[in-house]
Amino acid sequence: MPAELTQRQKEYLRLVARGHTSFEIARLVSTPDTTISPTAVDKQLKKAMAVYQVGDRKAAARRLIAEEAGVQALDPPANGPSMPVLQLLPLPLPTEAAPRQNMTGWQILAWGLIIAVTATVGLLGAVLLLDSLSRIVGGPR
Repeated sequence: MPAELTQRQKEYLRLVARGHTSFEIARLVSTPDTTISPTAVDKQLKKAMAVYQVGDRKAAARRLIAEEAGVQALDPPANGPSMPVLQLLPLPLPTEAAPRQNMTGWQILAWGLIIAVTATVGLLGAVLLLDSLSRIVGGPR
């Protein structure tokens, strides 16, 4: 972590973790000698959020609580999964992402072979089914 939280930021985050608002935190930490405004609380919480690189105060509070409990936070990957999605044979159908056919020649050939084999097996199965039914029924040969 590049910067450390101040004791004040930690105190505010603990109170956020307990469900307090900035106004309530300001009231709780103010003393007769010093008055803390909700705006000052918000500034400290924003600094803590920047330290933890999170987008909201509750996420920063969760990180502090986990850190104090000895749980090491895993930072999310900066730019998605480390391995690209491998799609050797995309469906030959237009989609919103790819409205045009953008397959390579080898992919078109592979789909042609898949369709030819599937059609042949399907026709052979139909012929065998009709032959079996004609033998069962006893029709002409």
